[in-house]
Amino acid sequence: MNRSATPQAPTARPALFILPWLALSCPPADALDFMNGVDISALTALENDGAVYRDANGTPGDAITILRDEGIDWYRLRLFVNPNHQGLVVNDLNYTTQLAQRVKAAGGNVLIDFHYSDTWADPGNQTKPAAWTGLNFTQLTDRVRTYTRDVVDHLQANGAMPDAVQIGNEITSGMLWNDGRLYVNPGQREQEFDRLATLLDAGLTGVDEAASDGVKPLTMIHIADGSNAGGGDYFFGELAERELDFDMIGYSYYPRWHGTFSELENNLQQTAATFGKPVVLAEIGFAYSGPQWEPQADQFLWEVTPEGQADYTQDVVDALLDLPDELGAGAFWWHAAATRSDNWLAWEGGRLGLFDTDGRVLPAAGVLGDAAHAVSLEGDYDGSGQVEQGDLDLVLQNWGQTDVSSVAAWISFSGLPGDNIGGQVEQTELDLVLQNWGVSSAPDFKDSTVPEPALVGVFGCLVWRIPRHHRVDAR
Repeated sequence: MNRSATPQAPTARPALFILPWLALSCPPADALDFMNGVDISALTALENDGAVYRDANGTPGDAITILRDEGIDWYRLRLFVNPNHQGLVVNDLNYTTQLAQRVKAAGGNVLIDFHYSDTWADPGNQTKPAAWTGLNFTQLTDRVRTYTRDVVDHLQANGAMPDAVQIGNEITSGMLWNDGRLYVNPGQREQEFDRLATLLDAGLTGVDEAASDGVKPLTMIHIADGSNAGGGDYFFGELAERELDFDMIGYSYYPRWHGTFSELENNLQQTAATFGKPVVLAEIGFAYSGPQWEPQADQFLWEVTPEGQADYTQDVVDALLDLPDELGAGAFWWHAAATRSDNWLAWEGGRLGLFDTDGRVLPAAGVLGDAAHAVSLEGDYDGSGQVEQGDLDLVLQNWGQTDVSSVAAWISFSGLPGDNIGGQVEQTELDLVLQNWGVSSAPDFKDSTVPEPALVGVFGCLVWRIPRHHRVDAR
């Protein structure tokens, strides 16, 4: 199911590691920074029910603008096939398109979360859309492909091309039950994963078919319980055996329902080391009020207060930024727009959102917003916003050289083309290029301050990673 022609990175790993996934999919040309994101899928419904949003000073305003001012760059929007429009089950394509347009107008990036259901999809519920129930497996597979393609086409045609997509939501136990359900028959485990992988591949193919002019959204497969190392290892190991081609691994992490924070850290590290893929916490959340409604509050590392919520956020961000090879790719706060409205639509009164009951943005939003910063890219000679093949070509051409084949030989264990030392493509490497052709000084840089790439480049991608040089600390 590997639809990509991307060659494998020349990196040796112990035998227990999954080799097919060492060939990461190349990121898009405008690869982005750490995905500091929020899920605002309920925003329009809450606004229509009277919710008011305020900045930290208490001034009313647009929720997306307030979050952008806090530094939030990414916005996750769930998508139901044919919702009943009761309560918060409202996220059809029209609703989602309008919300995505608002995000784009505010300068944000959009992650579309395909539920492939008419209602909530999660580990305990993956109900097939009513209109799809009569399809056989072959027809269902094709429907997943065409539906996914048509959604992305529609969003693109309406000025809301997604920057990333999830193929399924918390699919720990599969999706589109019962066709793609897992753990039903112990004797049929391989066949169950075969069917699930076929459905996932259909969605990924739909994304590919919709992408035009080389613009392709990043793709993610998302399961729950980011603290369960054994579960993640097994699930993504099965997908790796089937060579499913996607960009990012996604988990959820809620202290109330999942394991300890140290277990989360362990699983994130193990996932990054085993699969070599960028890892995203596609859903995070922690209450800022109501400790009496948290039966395990005395076991949490953080107080159930606005300050404790901010501390939780900081710790989650740090756990991701501490992953090897810059593989901690992002975090999304679920139900971020939750606050009081006329009919109290927000789940649990909104106490797990990023706005308090008066609609004032909470400190945790700023902590998450600070998790990504624009950086100046050393070596960006052509001003493209990336250190890439074009920069090396310019260096060589300025001194009468056109052959860059020898540069490809400079491959370190990090898998970065052009990296001779240090685990990054930097001034040192460009100086070495010049020295190899008998010159000692580089041309002036074309300074470019842009978001750093979100994915580690691999041999053949020709887009290289510039490491983060910051650590967020809001305490």
